[in-house]
Amino acid sequence: MQLSCSQAPREITIHNGTIREALNTASREQKHLMAVVTYEGCPSCDKLLSAAKHYDTFQEVLDKYVVFRFNAMEPGQQWLDQWLYEKAYPIILLFSPEGKLLTIIKHGNAGIIKDLAAKALIAPASQELFKHSRTKLPYGHDTLVRTLAAGFDGYMALQNNAAAPQLQSALSGLEKTVTEQPYFFNYYLLSKLHHKLGDTLQAHRFADSALNRKGPLEAILYPSLRAELKFQNDPGYDQYDDPYVAINETTINIGEVNRNQKPKATFTIKNIGKQPLLIREMKVGCSCTAADWPKKPILPGEETSVTLTYKAAKEGTFTQSAYLLTNAFNSSIHITISGFVM
Repeated sequence: MQLSCSQAPREITIHNGTIREALNTASREQKHLMAVVTYEGCPSCDKLLSAAKHYDTFQEVLDKYVVFRFNAMEPGQQWLDQWLYEKAYPIILLFSPEGKLLTIIKHGNAGIIKDLAAKALIAPASQELFKHSRTKLPYGHDTLVRTLAAGFDGYMALQNNAAAPQLQSALSGLEKTVTEQPYFFNYYLLSKLHHKLGDTLQAHRFADSALNRKGPLEAILYPSLRAELKFQNDPGYDQYDDPYVAINETTINIGEVNRNQKPKATFTIKNIGKQPLLIREMKVGCSCTAADWPKKPILPGEETSVTLTYKAAKEGTFTQSAYLLTNAFNSSIHITISGFVM
């Protein structure tokens, strides 16, 4: 339906809040929930949100939804990265009024999202809902959504301090996923749920399964959850028993530089743990940035430096980041270089 020239486009309300508030709002209004996961400084996210605000794009579809935005970079929202196993956004989550995850959509095209949101209203079990369902988990479409749905139910059971029957139901769903589609977050949830139910043997077993899953993205996403599991397994555990990274500063502004220069920023780090520290890798966010780091172990008490080099090819303000992936307790460190190219 087209708006006439005399009709000013109305705007939908995009709420901010917690996932619990979003689900409660959808349940109270008996509407589906569209959760838009974004992060600050994401052009695709901003473009999508701008399109979503106007009824001439989504028209009647969003009358059936409440819409919440979640900034994955805000404090308290890191569980979204951990659950989705993802760092790239926007991602759209569609839920039924009862709080069931129907699908996830990793796409920035408002038209595609509108069509899938409409399909979810009339055919919530349709395989078509999953054609844009993907994250960095190596599972396809409907399998991915089932895996994430089990994780979401387990997470909410813990967040809501659910009674034993609900905890057992969440356990059952999670156990099905880790048999064929294992990943850290669901192992973590299984350990926490068993611990809450008093089954320390199973809690220890699933904690070990989680801690044994190691990879670059695991190092970025799960250091805080690894710490929880280590303390859960051993109340006497001290974080400094492992290697531990201390860094003098995580953001360096190098000021003004000329185009085609290659300015460097040097970050000093120290191993304040009791075991040798090894920097396994430095992941940069752009090919315009190069990273250099020591390849030999850094002994307890020793200092060293890592550098980021930026190729200043475009004029204007720049911000580039990298992750240090290490064997430390605080396994992932985020560093940033910024400045202005004249």
